[in-house]
Amino acid sequence: MTTQTIFTNDQQDPRLPVQLYQRTAGGLLVPVDTTTPLPVAPQPAAAPALVSAYSQAKIDLAGAGDNNLVAGTALQTIRVFRILLTLAAGTIKFKDGAGTDLTGALSLSAIVLESNDGNPLYITSAGNAFIGNLSGANQLSGTIWYTKS
Repeated sequence: MTTQTIFTNDQQDPRLPVQLYQRTAGGLLVPVDTTTPLPVAPQPAAAPALVSAYSQAKIDLAGAGDNNLVAGTALQTIRVFRILLTLAAGTIKFKDGAGTDLTGALSLSAIVLESNDGNPLYITSAGNAFIGNLSGANQLSGTIWYTKS
C-alpha cells in the first residue's frame, strides 16, 4: 500500500459518515476496515530539543587577579544574564576587559545573580572579555549564562 485517500460520502454532507480508502500497489481502491487497516510506519521518538537563548560557560578557577570568565571576541559585546558562583574566600570584582571595573569587590560564599526583566546584568565593550578579578588564589566555581553579538 502506498497512497491513502479519504473520500467523503456521495452527498458531501459533513453529517454523514466518511469512508476511508487506500490505494493498493496495483492501483485498486479498497475500503479501510479491520480486515484491511491503514499501514502505519513506526516513527522514532524524537528527543525534545533543548534550546536556550544563552550560551553557558563553566567557571572553575583559583588564580588571583584577572581571570577570563567569558573570552572576548573581536567586534562583539558580551551580555551577561545570569551568574551562579561560589567563592571559597576573598573577594571578586567583575570587569569589562582589563581596565574597567563593573562592580566593586564582592565578598560572597554563594550567589545567584539573574536578570528578571530581560536586560543583561553586565555588558562589556566590543572585543573585551568578561573578567572576574579575584583578590587571592581562592577557588571560584559556578556557571555563567551570556550572549555575544
